[in-house]
Parts: sequence; C-alpha cells; structure tokens
Amino acid sequence: MGKKVYKIENTVILAAGRGTRIRSTFNQPKCLIKFKNKTLLDHSLEKINSYSKKILIVTGYKNKNIKIQKNPRIKKLFFSNYKNTNNLQTLLYIKKYLNRGFLCLFSDLIYEKKIIKKILSNKHDFVLAVDTISRLKDTMRVKIKNNKITEIGNNIKPEKSDGNFIGIAKFSGYGAKSLKKYLLKNKNNKQDYYTVVLNQMIKDNYKIQFVDVSKAKWIEIDSIKDYKKLNEEFVI
Repeated sequence: MGKKVYKIENTVILAAGRGTRIRSTFNQPKCLIKFKNKTLLDHSLEKINSYSKKILIVTGYKNKNIKIQKNPRIKKLFFSNYKNTNNLQTLLYIKKYLNRGFLCLFSDLIYEKKIIKKILSNKHDFVLAVDTISRLKDTMRVKIKNNKITEIGNNIKPEKSDGNFIGIAKFSGYGAKSLKKYLLKNKNNKQDYYTVVLNQMIKDNYKIQFVDVSKAKWIEIDSIKDYKKLNEEFVI
C-alpha cells in the first residue's frame, strides 16, 4: 500500500455540548449516538481519517464516556467550561491549533463521505457545506447572493433562507488565522455558536463560500424527532 495523501492539516470535531433537547431520551454526548452499530463519532473518524493529518476531538459533557482509539494522529481535548458556554468558546479553547488549515465538524452528524471530498476540493479560504434544498427548523440556515453566503444563523426564517449549513466547514491556513482573530475579538461571548463570528467577517468583506451538498445524504441530531428518524428512516 502507498502512503496516504492528506488534504488538510487538522480536523476539529466539536463534541462538548450537553444535548439538552434529547437528554431525556439519550443521556450521553450526542457523538455516541449509534447508527448501524457504530457511533456518530466513529462514522466521522472513518470518513476523515485519510484526509486529515491530525484529528482533534474537543469534549466536555461526560468527557470520560468518549473513548478514542490509540492513534498518534487523534487527540482528545477536554473543555471544562462546557456547561456555561456554546461552541464559539469550544473552538476558542483550542486556538493554538488554529494556525493551519482545518476542517471543522459538529459531532452530532451522520453524512456521506462525498461531502468531505467535495468541501476539501474547494480551494477558497472559507467554505461551508450547505444543503440548498433544505430549510429545516432548529438548524443553522443561510442566505446566499452571487454564490456567496451573506448571512448565517438559526434566526433566519426558513422561508427567507437559501438553505441549511449542515455543520461542516473548511478553513485554509489564512482562513484559520483570520477566524481565530475574530474568535479572540469575541472572547467574552459565552452564549453564541461560532457562526456569529462568520457574520462579523462577512460584514468586514470576507468572502464566505459554500459547496452545495443537496445531492448528498446527511442528518444532524438536534431533537428527539431527529434521534428517532435516524434509525427508523435514515438510509446511507
């Protein structure tokens, strides 16, 4: 076998959240939800393993329950302030790693591998995976104009949106350093998702690109409804 060819320096999996909306049904980190007898985390690790030199899993809620394989390329980092913050702070916690290109993933996703291939094939500095057909509630929706994202957030009404950000983003080396600069500007923001920083960057004329993944299958487990749908209806 030949050497693996990596396309990105780091992958960051944000897995610190408490999953409050499904805790009554699944009282574990959401990355441990199982699909086809494997956790969502294991599914992601399999898909990104050959594309990333290093994989950083940032944990919080029930950190000790998240077991990872012994692999020098995979590192688990515990963010102790997960109870009082959202994922902007989770990402800021690992700021020392945000100097090189990286892939950023929500941990409560299941998706087709071709999404990873597509986003890593895009050479722009800031690239989000967007399903331009979906307009789902309880998700991050986007507005698009001239093939660029002009706004992102769960405050955008579904009927006013142009699709869903599915929770996978790619940043080049320049993109990572720029993102870190804006994260640091928001170091006192304890409640927001890191996407609030992207809106600030858009206002400052950074170009946030996207790849359309509407032809690929994916699901984010945000609610009990999603949790039930995963094993009852979802096919990948």
